[in-house]
Amino acid sequence: MRINLSKFGSHWLWLVMVSWFGVSNLHAVYTVTDLGILTNLPSGEPEATINAVNLNGKAIGITVSNGNYNSFLYGGSRTNLGTLGGNYCSAQAIGGTNGNIICGKSLNAVGIEHAFRWTPGGTGGVAGNPQMVDLGTLPGGTYSAAFDINNSGQIAGYSATSGDDSACRFNTNGTITDIGALMPGTIGACYGYGINVAGQVVGTAYDANFTPNAFFHSNNVVFLLGDFTGPNGNNGSEAYTINTNRQIAGYAITGGGAYHAFRWRTNVMTDLGTLGGTESYAWGINNSNAIVGNSKLAGDVVDHAFIAPSNTLIDLNSQLDASSNGWVLIKAEYINDAGMIVGYGTNTGALHGFLLTVATGGSAPNITNQPSPVSVIVSNNAAFTVVAGGTAPLAYQWRLNTTTNILGATNASFTVTNCQATNAGNYTVVITNNFGSITSSPAALTVNFPPSITNQPVPLSVIVSNNATFTVGASGTSALVYQWRLNGTNLSFGAGTSLIITNAQATNAGNYTVVITNNYGSITSSPAALTVNFPPSIGTPPASQSVLVGSNATFSVVASGTAPLAYQWKFFSNLAEATNAAHTITNAQSFKAGNYSVSVTNTFGSVTSAPAYLNVVPAPLLTSIGISNANVLLGFNTSPGATYSVEAKTNLAAGSWQAAVTNIAGTGGAKSVTHTNGALNAAQVYRVRVTVP
Repeated sequence: MRINLSKFGSHWLWLVMVSWFGVSNLHAVYTVTDLGILTNLPSGEPEATINAVNLNGKAIGITVSNGNYNSFLYGGSRTNLGTLGGNYCSAQAIGGTNGNIICGKSLNAVGIEHAFRWTPGGTGGVAGNPQMVDLGTLPGGTYSAAFDINNSGQIAGYSATSGDDSACRFNTNGTITDIGALMPGTIGACYGYGINVAGQVVGTAYDANFTPNAFFHSNNVVFLLGDFTGPNGNNGSEAYTINTNRQIAGYAITGGGAYHAFRWRTNVMTDLGTLGGTESYAWGINNSNAIVGNSKLAGDVVDHAFIAPSNTLIDLNSQLDASSNGWVLIKAEYINDAGMIVGYGTNTGALHGFLLTVATGGSAPNITNQPSPVSVIVSNNAAFTVVAGGTAPLAYQWRLNTTTNILGATNASFTVTNCQATNAGNYTVVITNNFGSITSSPAALTVNFPPSITNQPVPLSVIVSNNATFTVGASGTSALVYQWRLNGTNLSFGAGTSLIITNAQATNAGNYTVVITNNYGSITSSPAALTVNFPPSIGTPPASQSVLVGSNATFSVVASGTAPLAYQWKFFSNLAEATNAAHTITNAQSFKAGNYSVSVTNTFGSVTSAPAYLNVVPAPLLTSIGISNANVLLGFNTSPGATYSVEAKTNLAAGSWQAAVTNIAGTGGAKSVTHTNGALNAAQVYRVRVTVP
């Protein structure tokens, strides 16, 4: 059952049509415009047809007039296009920048077939037909033909060369691109049948066995499409048409030798099957990816025109409105972007051209809820949904960045799984039915990334009072926020990719990390240690001292700084093996008296102490003794810094020594002292005792 709903005033009119197959899917209902009777020559391959239609409904066709094929422009009535001077004209396509430029092939005045371009009101044409321009041939060629024109005015066709027929593109600047010269070495004659707005050409090339090979030409490279078994298949195929989406249509030969229409996209050739018979052929495709052509029904000898909005053939004869009784649509040659279809069929038994337009009661797709932008975190899923209306069935094709069809994304909802950076962009959906198509507003997919660290901060070692700079490299969706830490405690400074510690001191030493945060997560860097190193410094220098001759003297120093510290004592020059914090002079003699110093060294510097003087005090020696009245006068040498005392006893065998004169400060020279009443004893023995600090 096919149901068509139309509105008249405030009433609803339901039209119910019963099919032999029960309730069928809803498809577009078409009204047929009769483009007039077509006649063929009584012998030879018939060419009478309607080849193309522009968006304004103007069609071009071919019919026999005066015993020859002639072409016309139909816009309510027929306008004969004329010829290049001969008696034959075959209009193949209409397009160009204003949609009214026609291309095809015609005999010139000397009876040779040449490609032409026909422009309304043109003035650069051949004599007697200023609207028709001869496009010429490739160098060395004699004849040429044109088959398709794009909106830029570029034309696909072929030209004879000095060698063979060669596919070519007639450019708007008058040059001709030889596509045949780019064919693989085993390919000979070739013909360009279709061209899209990008100037990409499709057609057919023949090998030495005259097996057809569909080809696709883009950017001066030719690709052979192969057959249903893949790009290397060699059963045979022909390509006739290409749209802006780089979808190609034509026919290929199956393994069983049958001819089937195909749709080619993204390096995959899809068999469109038939209407029930053995053969089908595709001739036209529009930018909504709808394909038209012809196919036989099961057991039928007459082809039926079909449309394939997706990959299923629909008999256009089953889609005609009630006003179209008497028509049998045989072949659909072309479908434009408004969904208009032209071709030929029979009307009450006679061959006529037809123009199909969507009948009243059907509606082109409309979008009630546009897909919304989606923002997700990487590896999550993103779902887009569109809500559309229009006459069923609606076909959906989601695209990324407006040009790339997404394989398998053919429903009202589309989910991007495991989103990565390559999935980000603008998503649109093209919604198509048999009445037209509509493209949604773009919905952006933003893939957000939590922070990740690309370069960890590295440990640093600096000398005290110098600066230390830690740096981290990070990526992730902005804005990234940085928080540096010392031993796990947030720092009040350093909120960027770099942290600068000025005038580093011992309190700055430790493990530094940085926490990087954005709206989608956070990450903490590995710890990077800051070591603050100190050159040596002397806290307690060695002290000057006096020792008795023959005694030991020890100098020591107290130093600080980053270990290890090395010591070197000096007495005029470095002292061998005097490499510790303390240095002892054993059995001090007068020649060891003098200034001693120590140098303290580490990796980060050195320091030398102030000199410490070693005074070696000799044993005291009495130099004189005398008596004055009852007193004894004593003389002896002294050393500075030493303290002397004179002791006495009456004889050496007597008891202990008795202090005679005490607390005598050494001056460094001779010293005289008096032992009062020392002469009162009959005998007296004296000695001098020396004491050093």
